[in-house]
Amino acid sequence: MQMKRIFKWVVFAIVLQALPLSNVFAQKIENGKLISWADASGSITIPEDVTEIAENCFYTPGEPDPDGWGDTDPISNTAITSIDFKNVVKIGKNAFKGCTGIVSIMAPKVTEIAEEAFDACSSLEALALPAITKLEKRAFANCSAMTNVSLGKSLASTGANPFTNCTMLKNLQIEAGAEGFYTSENALIRKTDGVLVAVAGGIEQLTLDGRCKKVGESAMFGCSRLTKVTLPEATVLGDKSLNGCSSLAELIVPKLEEVENNSFITMNGVGSLRVMDIHLSPNFKGFNGAFNDKESTTLYVASEEVKTRLSKELRKTKIIVGAPSVITNVTITYSFNSDGGKVESWTTGAVAVVSGQTLPTGSTITFKAIPFFDYYVASWTLNGTDISSSVENNMYEIASVTEDINLNVTFRKKDEGCYIFYRSLAPSQGTISCSRDGGINVPYGEKVPLNSNLKFTASPRRGYRVTDWSKEVGEGSQISYEVISGQNGKTTYECKAEDGLDIAVNFDRMTDHFIVKFSSFNTDNGTLTAALQDGSSFESGDALPKGSKIIFTAHPIGANKVEEWQLNSETVSGHRELTYVVESLSSDIEVNVLCSQSGEPDPDAPVIQKGHLISWNPEGAAILPGEVTHIDAKAFEGANKMTSLTLNKDLKYIGEQAFLYATALRQFEVPAENPHFTAEDGVLYNKEKTLLIAYPAGREGDTYQIIASALGIMPGAFATCPLLKNVTVAIDNTALKSVDGALYTQDGATLLFFPTRPIEGEEAAIKLPEGLQTIGRLALSYHPAVKGIKLPASLRKIEAQALAFNPVLASVGYEENVSPGLESVGDSAFYYGRSLLLFPHIPTLKSLGKGVFGICNLLEEIHIPDGCTIGKGAFEKCQSIKRVFAYDSKPADIEADAFSDIVFLDEATLHVKPDAVDAYSQADGWKIFKHIKGSIDTRIETIEHSNYRIYKVSDGWLVEGFAAGLNYTTCTVSGELLTRSKTQQGQFFVPAPHAGLAVLLHIEGHSVIKLMR
Repeated sequence: MQMKRIFKWVVFAIVLQALPLSNVFAQKIENGKLISWADASGSITIPEDVTEIAENCFYTPGEPDPDGWGDTDPISNTAITSIDFKNVVKIGKNAFKGCTGIVSIMAPKVTEIAEEAFDACSSLEALALPAITKLEKRAFANCSAMTNVSLGKSLASTGANPFTNCTMLKNLQIEAGAEGFYTSENALIRKTDGVLVAVAGGIEQLTLDGRCKKVGESAMFGCSRLTKVTLPEATVLGDKSLNGCSSLAELIVPKLEEVENNSFITMNGVGSLRVMDIHLSPNFKGFNGAFNDKESTTLYVASEEVKTRLSKELRKTKIIVGAPSVITNVTITYSFNSDGGKVESWTTGAVAVVSGQTLPTGSTITFKAIPFFDYYVASWTLNGTDISSSVENNMYEIASVTEDINLNVTFRKKDEGCYIFYRSLAPSQGTISCSRDGGINVPYGEKVPLNSNLKFTASPRRGYRVTDWSKEVGEGSQISYEVISGQNGKTTYECKAEDGLDIAVNFDRMTDHFIVKFSSFNTDNGTLTAALQDGSSFESGDALPKGSKIIFTAHPIGANKVEEWQLNSETVSGHRELTYVVESLSSDIEVNVLCSQSGEPDPDAPVIQKGHLISWNPEGAAILPGEVTHIDAKAFEGANKMTSLTLNKDLKYIGEQAFLYATALRQFEVPAENPHFTAEDGVLYNKEKTLLIAYPAGREGDTYQIIASALGIMPGAFATCPLLKNVTVAIDNTALKSVDGALYTQDGATLLFFPTRPIEGEEAAIKLPEGLQTIGRLALSYHPAVKGIKLPASLRKIEAQALAFNPVLASVGYEENVSPGLESVGDSAFYYGRSLLLFPHIPTLKSLGKGVFGICNLLEEIHIPDGCTIGKGAFEKCQSIKRVFAYDSKPADIEADAFSDIVFLDEATLHVKPDAVDAYSQADGWKIFKHIKGSIDTRIETIEHSNYRIYKVSDGWLVEGFAAGLNYTTCTVSGELLTRSKTQQGQFFVPAPHAGLAVLLHIEGHSVIKLMR
């Protein structure tokens, strides 16, 4: 017995030598099931006595907040790189979800894999499951690097597509002799009922024989490269089956009878469809709201009866009785000299197109030329013709390809020259620009020929003047700005271009001028304007001459009235007129007005004051009282038992969001005698039918088509309409357009409404399109599902309440390599964003409106750019703020209690520039912070700001925020090449050659960045 004990201890000692002690004791195993392994990393081997991996073993789901403020972030083990499963036969739900480091697995005995077990294992390259019997839905979803899958013949059952959105998968095979399934053309089909279960996400065409009877749920989800699908005997398209098939041009399903669309996204993103064939289906039941109605699509049907029925649903699609003709393809070829740059190409849905690829005739294709550092695009040639003059911003689009394409782009090295930098030392008081010979604009950081004639122009705002011009001199830590003699007060400065030229200009307030600021406390209730005695208007923040007479005018909205005027935060006693006058300006002033309503709401009876309906909560069919001439904003808010509303003949005004949450309201009716309003199919318009006033939230149907005469909609016209998933526009409408169910102005510059349909995926993110300049008032508000919004570089303005009341919206920002251009965020824009965690650094931002982050309870980090103004109450009830970054050396004007709602103020930190710590420590509103750190490096101010960060370390710089694999070079300001490399994901290091030497960093597709020690 003693010898046996000794032997066991010897074996145990050997095991301890073979495995790190931390690994041994970090594993939790119960009855052969691995429950957890806390510190697993690298290549791991599952112990031989383990036969099952528990649910969530290497994944921790987010937990619901007890107050209902969303979930915490899930946690996955990203340190594991490979797994040998040894004797494991069963893997539980979510077991390895989000384990993005896993590259390979060995699973020789695994028979069962549960739902989402390997979801989002984005580095997993290949998969072999020789013993598999059961695969649950989405088991390997979003494995974006996986190219090959091999399944054993024992496979007996699957859930909905286990390989959803595996966009690189090109080889999907099952072992010969399998009884339950077979594979054909890299597609997995169940034998018993002919259901297509999964399609490899990287293939371009799919043709199956008559054994395939139905397309299963999510079967082709994310197959963005598919251009043609032919299924001659399939009768059903399953729910979500074509979601994300953005390149699909031909869908040949002649016997199709039914389209399942419970998720509302079955054909979401199918934007390239040219031909759909159902011509052998006389009993086709309809698309159930899934079909994208487009002029570019032709639908072939079985009979005139089917055509007539579908024409009521599809107003744009061309419908033809009979079999389709053959679609022709074109070949896309493009070339370039690779030493000077590269060319990228894509078609609808941002699907990449490689040279030599074919596309269906009529496809849209875009080319983008990306010159390397010190190169430029010299010419574009299309099918032998020079098209350079028609190319803008190095991008060229062919809206409808009709012939083979042969495109060539020539890159040339720039002439010898130097880089020019310039700045305003007081951007809130004035700006600076630069031009060279012939008036050619010189952007910041641009390279110009040596000895070019440069002209810098300073533009002070009203009431300010130019003071000193200065020039950068010295090197390294000795760099400073030296005043240029003879330039004080001049608005221009001219000189010759030279290496590393860096010019700065300063501004100051003119003598005997005073700053005048003004605003309305609540722009929803009323606005405030100001003018001089001669009637000329000016902007808040301008400086005006001493003695000026200023007339401030309040503009109450709807039933609101002036309740209070304030001068320099003190109430003007007894004054409630529409105007307030300063007879003679003698100091800096700030004037504010407060407009509000009077009377208490009554939930049971209409509250009417002087013809204004303030509130009413009727039931059933309601008839507007004859005395009402105005329906105020939110008058019917929460009237969720009202089924219809008949207006009276004298009504002449309806406020914004008048019918908010009136979710049972099915129609409006308007007497013919009313000169201001009319109803079109139960939807409320103005009399001229140029403005859609309100859409009844309880109206049946998930799609609504705006009439041809409409020029716009009232903000919030579609708010809180849970049944409405898509808004389309009549074909003859020239003012509006619909893109994937969202409503824009015809030029695409303004988003007017984004529907509240479900958003697929855990991130639930919306990517707004490039070209969008404004998110309109209430355009993307009251959305119950959106968790993230990606903004385009073109966006300049987010209007008031544009993104308000989005309870699960956690992030707003830009994708990698997108340079922000946002300039203003309106009042209450993110109001009640109770899941928003961070507001990123957007260097171009100049104003944050009043109450912009009101009741953003979880907001932890805010970045306030240089020169950005902040409205009153911007951070009201922002209780969780931990980090504030203020990039301006001069503290922005805020109220003394602006950050007083922070619960853990002792832990919150304000980050500023080193030379600004004292200023913020003494400034009202800012001095409330107990931790103010000078951690924003002033010596990288010459960086062209974008969605990245640069940190100065002892021997160089850490750069983060760029996509991996971009070419970059560093050189001296004189042009001497220092390094050439590629960016890495996360961070990469740029070494400093020696102290005192400035370095120019050029990253592919970005402007030059000047790094200084």
